[in-house]
Amino acid sequence: MWRLFSLDYIRRNRAACISIAVTALIASFLISAISGIFYNMWEDENRLIAAEEGDWQGRLRGDLNGEALAVAESFDNVSRAELAADQESGEMVLSLWFENPRSVYRDTEQLARLIGGNGEDGWVSTQYHHKLLNQYLIFSPEEKENPPQLLFLYLGFLTVVCLSLAMMIHSAFAVTMESRLQQLGIMKSVGAAPAQIKTVLLQEAMALCLFPILAGIPLGAGSCYWFMRMAGSLA
Repeated sequence: MWRLFSLDYIRRNRAACISIAVTALIASFLISAISGIFYNMWEDENRLIAAEEGDWQGRLRGDLNGEALAVAESFDNVSRAELAADQESGEMVLSLWFENPRSVYRDTEQLARLIGGNGEDGWVSTQYHHKLLNQYLIFSPEEKENPPQLLFLYLGFLTVVCLSLAMMIHSAFAVTMESRLQQLGIMKSVGAAPAQIKTVLLQEAMALCLFPILAGIPLGAGSCYWFMRMAGSLA
């Protein structure tokens, strides 16, 4: 009964229903495209940083040898460690990659103390790939007091845009739902339970928005792919 009631309403109000479906399609398309473009630009920036400066996360510099490398490789959070000489200074450099990079500052300092720190046998200093770590919103204690503003500005802008597009769908429903609730209120007066009324509204929302959203997401991803290809060819 309730399914037939919803379908009958959709048939009799095609213009309003088409408007809601088109709004859902456009909003999902734009959310998918904008999010995809932002993500791919972020990934490209990460690849560029890694190509120019390396993808290491933390480093130890100083009087280091194979024993220091073994200590680093046995450290719980270290996923990879490489020991090499700096081509410019000749200083030994132990590059570190972490399974959980969010603890890079704490763990690198702990490794420096384990390996030697400022002991008599050698001086070990720490170095961090701030530029790459900042891309993942990982900041040093000093940076946390005054974090980089640009990335947060981008994230804030993306969030506002996506929320605005989601509100488009909400607003499209709000235009017709007031009269719809009045109709369903009449049904409640003749014995319809609140759960049944909610079911009707959910059925209508699914019928009007599910397929447009499912179509808008791959269309947005395709436009993102096309945009990145065009941007790559122009670069």
